Amino acid sequence: MKQFRGFLFKANQKNINKIMGQGAKILLTNKTPYTWKKTHQDSYQMAEWNSHFPETVFPGTSVYVYTEFEEGVTITEKDDNGTIEYTFEETGESFQILAGYVDEGDIRIFFKNIQTLQNAKGSTITIGSQRKQYYSQYEDLFVNFTIVKTSVGYITIARDQNNPDWMKYVSEDKNLAQLTIPGTHDSCTYTLKNGILDTMSSDILADVFAGMVALIPALSVFLPVGAITAEIIKNITICQTMDISTQLYKGIRFLDIRLGKKDGDLYAYHGGIYLNLTFKDVLDATYDFLQKYPSETVIMSINKDGDGDDISGLVESAIESNYNMWYGVEKKDNKISWTKFDIPNLKDARKKIVLLRRFGDNTTQMGINASTLIWPDNGTNPVPPVVNYNNLDFYIQDNYQPYYLWNLDSKFDDHAKKLIDASKTDKSNTLYINFMSGTGGVYPQTLANGYMANFIGTNGKLFENYVPQQQQSSNVVTEKLGIIPMDFPETPYNGAVIGQLISLNSFTDPS
Repeated sequence: MKQFRGFLFKANQKNINKIMGQGAKILLTNKTPYTWKKTHQDSYQMAEWNSHFPETVFPGTSVYVYTEFEEGVTITEKDDNGTIEYTFEETGESFQILAGYVDEGDIRIFFKNIQTLQNAKGSTITIGSQRKQYYSQYEDLFVNFTIVKTSVGYITIARDQNNPDWMKYVSEDKNLAQLTIPGTHDSCTYTLKNGILDTMSSDILADVFAGMVALIPALSVFLPVGAITAEIIKNITICQTMDISTQLYKGIRFLDIRLGKKDGDLYAYHGGIYLNLTFKDVLDATYDFLQKYPSETVIMSINKDGDGDDISGLVESAIESNYNMWYGVEKKDNKISWTKFDIPNLKDARKKIVLLRRFGDNTTQMGINASTLIWPDNGTNPVPPVVNYNNLDFYIQDNYQPYYLWNLDSKFDDHAKKLIDASKTDKSNTLYINFMSGTGGVYPQTLANGYMANFIGTNGKLFENYVPQQQQSSNVVTEKLGIIPMDFPETPYNGAVIGQLISLNSFTDPS
């Protein structure tokens, strides 16, 4: 019998040792003009279910519900089940929230009398079944589910769901700086999971680690040189597990690409570590995605890794070979040239990559110039925002070190949250770039995903920032957060944070 640990305890002090069932936290968001009325409920062997769902979910509100499966030595857990049905009061359309138990509890949506652009009437989708585990302990299952009404039908945003064309339902007149855009930090480091470092000798690993310590001094306290292995270097360096295509299909629209020269070509690097991925590989994956989903755009930050040779010429050549896939590049009289260096509206950026250039200087005429910004090294830009060569305003939060097990909350609470609070009330076209990533005395995955039950991770804190407190409803939040680059955005709730960020945008008619 597994022991389960949840965030919300029913037990008081005198029965705190009682074994509890697996908890499931559900965030429902109604972004339709219709009132959802609870029209059916039933359950069997659920410790908490029927009474926790509200009778009404009004348009433009979110509701947070805590439920709990029944577990115990005398309980047949696979018999646990529950059903809640909501009907749209004005249209008669309906869907059901279903609970079941196989190896562990899961939550599903049955589209009983409603069809969305992703789901047929009568179909069922699973929106959550995998929980975060710490050795023999599990946290509660946390899922989110949103229905949005557009002029051509409903769309859904949910955990465990791909979001390949979410920009299709955002007004084309929106400037990219007015959106909330999920992104990844060091987007190419997923290749490290393939064992690239395993062939390195101990001397080479020691040299690699010395270079990393020069960038992140806290590592020398965290790990002595004699303890360095390929596995440790990987855990310090890896920031992603999803490849570029998977990131884009999940809904990521900002890629952080670090490049270096090798044998006359451009390859992805991170902190001097070769990632065995060419720039062409990155571009081909992005081009393929945009060809399949022409309503989308991808903002690609390109930076030179380390102090090596200038990469401007090779990047320019790679872009010119597919110039029609890049915003601001035109061909006239057989000459390819950059003609736009601004932050575009969505209508001008669809089916294109928007270059955020962190290499070169003010004479390098490519993309949005971020090369000569006072990019805060391990800090946050003060007020007023920094201004680039083309008079575009930026706020950047990139405080990445040092973090330890005793100050994990600091990344979100003291840095990321401050920029969130500033961005959500800013109606201008100032571009906010708010990194959730960090390292130092912990691995990047520890900061992103959490540590034991004491810390839910920076990504978890970001997600729960938009969850109504306790079991109550709140107005739906529609906010401009700018670009949110994350490490391991599929954690801790299997991609729920990606969907939650997407749902903060204002959805209108599809393009």
